[in-house]
Amino acid sequence: MVLNSENGENSWKDLKSWLDSHSQILDDPWSESDSCNPERVTEYSAESGLLLDPTFDREDEEESEWSGKYNRDDNLEGFGTLSLYDGDTFRGYYEDGLRNGWGVVASPTNKISSLTGNWRAGFLQGKVRLVTDDTSVYEGWCSYSKLNGPVRKIVCKKFRTFRQQVTWLGRYKEGVPYGQCWQWMEGGGYITGVVDDEGKFSGSEIAFLYPDLSTALLGEFEDAVMKKASPAVLVEVNFNKDIAVPIFRRLSGADVWYSKSTETWVGDNPLVADPYEHKMIKVETSQVEGGGEGLYARRDILEGEIVAFYNGVRLPYRVGEKENWETSGYKIFVNADYKSGERIDLPGDLIYLKNYQATLGHKMNHNFIPNCTEWFFDHPRHGIVPCARTLRNIREGEELFLHYGYDPLNCPSWYKTAIDEFLEENPNLDLWQAADPQRLVTKLPLKMIEE
Repeated sequence: MVLNSENGENSWKDLKSWLDSHSQILDDPWSESDSCNPERVTEYSAESGLLLDPTFDREDEEESEWSGKYNRDDNLEGFGTLSLYDGDTFRGYYEDGLRNGWGVVASPTNKISSLTGNWRAGFLQGKVRLVTDDTSVYEGWCSYSKLNGPVRKIVCKKFRTFRQQVTWLGRYKEGVPYGQCWQWMEGGGYITGVVDDEGKFSGSEIAFLYPDLSTALLGEFEDAVMKKASPAVLVEVNFNKDIAVPIFRRLSGADVWYSKSTETWVGDNPLVADPYEHKMIKVETSQVEGGGEGLYARRDILEGEIVAFYNGVRLPYRVGEKENWETSGYKIFVNADYKSGERIDLPGDLIYLKNYQATLGHKMNHNFIPNCTEWFFDHPRHGIVPCARTLRNIREGEELFLHYGYDPLNCPSWYKTAIDEFLEENPNLDLWQAADPQRLVTKLPLKMIEE
């Protein structure tokens, strides 16, 4: 059955509702068989597909051990543990040599911590749950020990926050992803499209959908890497077998592709603006004295929305290297790739829009009472880059500010002056409280917020 959402203005709302409902960790979106409609596989085929169960049909292997009982025909019977030579195990029930009932598989060689479900006549059938050694979780449906039907992947995010995130939604057929699938990207974007025969996001109609679930880059991708794409907008959403199928309309705009910057190169197409940023923000003269240009909201923006990205040259961390703030005034983010100490900078004339406007995050000015905070975004053009997201609702035309978070003992001279003035106005705060970018606005005195 196919359900349509033909109103382009409301399509993103329908899509958001579907994504939200299928991303609730404690809720099973496919608990009812009518809603999931597993792919109709009527018999086992050894020639096609990929087995989910690495212990399938291995009972007769040499060096295998069975902890349970045998029946009069010398077949495995009842409950026990089957231990294989490579460390893989199956713990569950057998009837006359065939698995029947609930069981659990562990496979160190395949990095499977547990695979739980129900076996019938030797095959894993119905709802299954697989947990990998890195705590990733796959939930879905099996037919004849292969994934067949709807599947979602849940990953435990441990960077800064500890949460579980649904990172993949789609369907499998004979153990391989097929049809329309969705892959979540850090920061809230999605790669979506009809996957190829190997289950990869490869083809000429793959899209990267920005967090507004409306703006997109549509075109050619190879294994989820953007090769050539142009701006598009969501105009319709269909729902086929409980999987959202977006319809896009192409817009005018230059082609772009993945071109991660280096220590000396900012990437291709430095003058091609980002279509999402173009909808969210604009550059105008800042209200900050001496602040030059600043970023302003083009529309009303809700708390938690991504508003700007910060791409630039990538500077590796070097122990003992002294910071030269005369040439590093835009070097404000640390750990753009989460771990290495790599920083992003826009040196020299790249700070001017006539030379660089692929991202606009560098135009956001500092404030000790910010309305934005920094995060990270997996961008189809630039890779993992810092981004800014709102701390509260923002009105159209309001200037956007970020707390730069410099070390007050190793910072530009203007920042040292600014923090001294801020502390004079707010004697209730000490130096490190003022310098902490995570200090919540709601913890500040009310009169400061009103001012």
